[in-house]
Amino acid sequence: MRVPADSQAAYLYHTLPLLRNEGLLIYRQGAGQAWELLTETPLRPVASGRELQARLGPELFAIVQRAVRREEPFAVLLALYSDPVAGGTLSLLYPQVADLLARRFVDRTAPIGQAVRYRLVVVDAWGEATDRTLEVQAHLTPERPDPPAAFVGAQQSDRVELRWTYPARPTDGVVAFHVYGQVAGEAPVRLNDLPLLRSLNTTDYRFSTPVPTPGITIAYQVVAIDMTGQPSLPAGPVTIRIEDRQRPDRLTGVEAEALTLEGPVAVSWTPSIEPDVRGYFVYRATTATEQFVRLHENPIPVGTSRYVDTPPAGARPWFYRVTAVDSAGNESVPSAPAMVFLRDRTPPAAPTDLQARFEDGRVLLRWQHPASATDLWSFVVLRRRLGKGAARAYDQVNLEAVRATRLEDTGPAQQGFEEGAFYEFAVLAADSARNFSDTAFVVLQIPDRTPPEPPRHVEAIGMDGVRIQLRWERRRPPMPPAIGCIAGACRATRC
Repeated sequence: MRVPADSQAAYLYHTLPLLRNEGLLIYRQGAGQAWELLTETPLRPVASGRELQARLGPELFAIVQRAVRREEPFAVLLALYSDPVAGGTLSLLYPQVADLLARRFVDRTAPIGQAVRYRLVVVDAWGEATDRTLEVQAHLTPERPDPPAAFVGAQQSDRVELRWTYPARPTDGVVAFHVYGQVAGEAPVRLNDLPLLRSLNTTDYRFSTPVPTPGITIAYQVVAIDMTGQPSLPAGPVTIRIEDRQRPDRLTGVEAEALTLEGPVAVSWTPSIEPDVRGYFVYRATTATEQFVRLHENPIPVGTSRYVDTPPAGARPWFYRVTAVDSAGNESVPSAPAMVFLRDRTPPAAPTDLQARFEDGRVLLRWQHPASATDLWSFVVLRRRLGKGAARAYDQVNLEAVRATRLEDTGPAQQGFEEGAFYEFAVLAADSARNFSDTAFVVLQIPDRTPPEPPRHVEAIGMDGVRIQLRWERRRPPMPPAIGCIAGACRATRC
């Protein structure tokens, strides 16, 4: 029950379920008075979907179709009867729907300002009363909905975002909100095509609308709407000067081409046709999913659709994206990434000042290398023994990547070094493309700190009483076994 402000009518809404061919009689009783019949004939809902369609009109019927998700007129009518939520909500939002479903009655002779009782009686197809009735008592006091509160707004890129609050009171009759925009000197324009539904589960509301032509100032307002269609006083205005925050369209046709196997890279794109675009930005990354880095500070002039980039050396893929920027500084969404793969045939810088020192059974190696090297994969450390019987080939000391400029070597098979022997060490640098630098060499003699075996079988013999002759046996290293066959003859030092 609602009585709009400045009105001489009372609006009654009900949720009594009416079966096919049933109707509704409505009575009113003032204080100390008899019941007065207000409806000469019963209020009855429409009997067919075609009638519903014709009386609602094409625009409102299309809204109802979307709301109940039905297409055929009979299916729409059946959905309004069978779904109390959809039928009740549409009745509150659109008086035409409520009237066609016999859910609304407007008492235009109501004694405004007095207490009355209403009785609703369901009748059958012949107008006979059934046992289904509803009585309600009300004081017919005109009321206007409270306006929304905390109304604010701001431009966000290419849209204006508006927010407001409204209390969650189920008895105030407010069912929706309307938002208006007004340019100075012009009439207000409603911005929402459909009512913005009020919910009893929240107090916070928002509405987003596209920005109009930049450079104008718009005053926004929002009003609450009750079930009678009566608006509240407006909240606002919120005045916003519209700025150009519309991004240019995303660029297409972006390609990346290696001018040589090792670079540089030529990036090209299809020029933008938007009149306010003033330039382009080119971005680069090593993968398509990581953060792209802009390659230049100022935009590339709008008459240019090509940019040449020299990426850091290294065999890897490079990814490029291009954006357009307009005269207001709005930048487009980055283009789809374009990829190019560069080869790397440039070796890294060679190590220098290679030094070797023997300490506690280990050889300590140190060398110099430019700290600015960006594509170092690993140093390769080699070793070989010099001298008679030594192999000419080098052994690789490190089996894992080494990026430090030092290494400790514990000898072949980690068994130490031969005393007194000469060893040559070599160090070279390798990059990610397995290009190898020149090699640095150093030769180190391992200290001989082990004394020889003492002589054995020492003899002293007197000679003529004036001389002594000394004799001893020198130890010889054991001979290794040697086995071979020549013409069937076996030669061996031991068997």
